[in-house]
Amino acid sequence: MSGATIAAAAGSGIMAGFYLAFSVVIMPALRRLPGASGAAAMQRFNEDAPKAWVPVAVPVAVLSVVLAVAGGRDVPRIDGVLLVLGALAYLSSVAITFAFHIPRNNRLAATDPATDDGAAYWTVYLAEWNPMNHVRTLTCVVAAVCFAVALGR
Repeated sequence: MSGATIAAAAGSGIMAGFYLAFSVVIMPALRRLPGASGAAAMQRFNEDAPKAWVPVAVPVAVLSVVLAVAGGRDVPRIDGVLLVLGALAYLSSVAITFAFHIPRNNRLAATDPATDDGAAYWTVYLAEWNPMNHVRTLTCVVAAVCFAVALGR
């Protein structure tokens, strides 16, 4: 299981960095652009983001399930608990993506940023999207730490 745990720790860290870049660089920059320009740029990001997200996020989710099962067998031991907690933290980031971010991204994709409705939704999008992105960044950091500490035990 150590190879799977190393991969899960690294993948969780990569995803934390991916989300962090949006939280502290991309979204603040888009917020400073005129509304239609920021929304149009985010529409382009959302077209390309799955190409970076899927190859890392999906395998780490699969590894998380495997590690949760393996860790669950050793729950009395701290490394088992850490594997389960790391898996739950990582899988919560995936759940947030599907339940929260993807629906908003799809709605943004369906808008014309140059219209009043598009501008109004962009304001809502900015207010909602980034705070939950901070949460999924944090869940990935927690996962990476749990997996890494479990390795060291």
